[in-house]
Amino acid sequence: MARTKHSLRRRLFRLTAAVVVGMGLVAGTAGPAIAAPQPPGAEEPTSGGFCTYHNWGGRFYCGTGRVWAMPNRLRELFVIGTDLSVWTRWETTNGSSGWVDLQGACLPAYTFVLRTYAASPAEMRLRCTGTDYRIWYKHRYSSGAWTGWNPE
Repeated sequence: MARTKHSLRRRLFRLTAAVVVGMGLVAGTAGPAIAAPQPPGAEEPTSGGFCTYHNWGGRFYCGTGRVWAMPNRLRELFVIGTDLSVWTRWETTNGSSGWVDLQGACLPAYTFVLRTYAASPAEMRLRCTGTDYRIWYKHRYSSGAWTGWNPE
């Protein structure tokens, strides 16, 4: 009996290891398909704690850039602008969009997070700390439509 348990454990361990390696979950094995999306170049400081992106321009609080990999593998960037509003710009198949104001009033020194959903990778939620120090969110549906800002 002990020999059977040991044999079963060894087979289970091998199977688990094969699945982990096959899924790219071992450090250093992740390929580009699951790599974290990168922003369009480095943030370049301007003045007063503000930055810009060399390729996309804009003026925003340094360190607030968040990138979302859309299901079509193009990137969408979110930043907190100098007006404390959330701004976004995204890649297109032939370039990029212009900057779009998503409104809101988020404090750049606090929480600013993107969250995607495994059940629907085309949906995401943007969360930030508002000027009232409450957490607010804006949800994007798979259709591309956004909700208004809602308190959590």
